[in-house]
Amino acid sequence: MKLNDLLDDAAFEALFKESFEVLNNVAYTIVKDGDVSKDIVQQVFYKLWKGRETLNISSSVRSYLHRAVINTALNHIEKTKR
Repeated sequence: MKLNDLLDDAAFEALFKESFEVLNNVAYTIVKDGDVSKDIVQQVFYKLWKGRETLNISSSVRSYLHRAVINTALNHIEKTKR
């Protein structure tokens, strides 16, 4: 799936539904908190939706989401340590 395909609401929603569980598991593995992991995935999808017209993703959207969830989870851990 390419980013241009996500300009359609239905395609974006389908991607969210298809990817949420896997991405939530990735986030949970890092943060060890179910509520926080769900928030992280939702935050990543929100940012993707808001930037869908200007983002330039060179890899696949799924790879981008996976890396974004990992980075966001690691950032969350770093913030909570402070």
